[in-house]
Amino acid sequence: MTTSQLRQLLVSATQVSCSMGLGDVVCQFLEQSDQETATIDLKRTSRMFVTGFFVSGPWNHCQYQLLERFAPGNAGLTVLKKVLASAALAPISITLMFASVLSLQNRSDEIPNKLQDDLMQTWTVGAAYWPFVLGLNFMYVPLQHRPLVGAAAGSLWNVYNSFQANKSIDIPGDLAILIEEHVVAETEHGAGGKETKCG
Repeated sequence: MTTSQLRQLLVSATQVSCSMGLGDVVCQFLEQSDQETATIDLKRTSRMFVTGFFVSGPWNHCQYQLLERFAPGNAGLTVLKKVLASAALAPISITLMFASVLSLQNRSDEIPNKLQDDLMQTWTVGAAYWPFVLGLNFMYVPLQHRPLVGAAAGSLWNVYNSFQANKSIDIPGDLAILIEEHVVAETEHGAGGKETKCG
């Protein structure tokens, strides 16, 4: 790995870790929306930050590089291939995130149950959000800037990610539905705005 490639990797990891940390802070505020004063669990936020820097960030960086080799360019069919490949690889990303967060909590023995309970639900919600975002990213953004754009779009997604990674039985069950609806609504709003401009 060259110095330039290492620098790009570190930049991507930093961008993703900041996005995940910010998403966790927003998620904690949402979880405590019925309370007068919100208290931020900095240890929890730090776990998301560490996961972003050492796990999710490097994985996202390598994924963008691999997808570009798999389907170089930004033609319509090429972008579609990348979006479909990203969807196929998403369970790996989700698994890595869940495993990292639980391991940092010394709860690695719970990883199998966590994947069984939440992997498909998280992937399904992501399938309603990421294809639109990735389509624009692959089509209009240069390769070296795609992790940054992905991290920016991921700030919203990471609110939901943080909830899924950290949820426990004492968190209201309908909060997941609230966050899912918010993610999907933002996606539909963005897609609607795009269609209006094209029309």
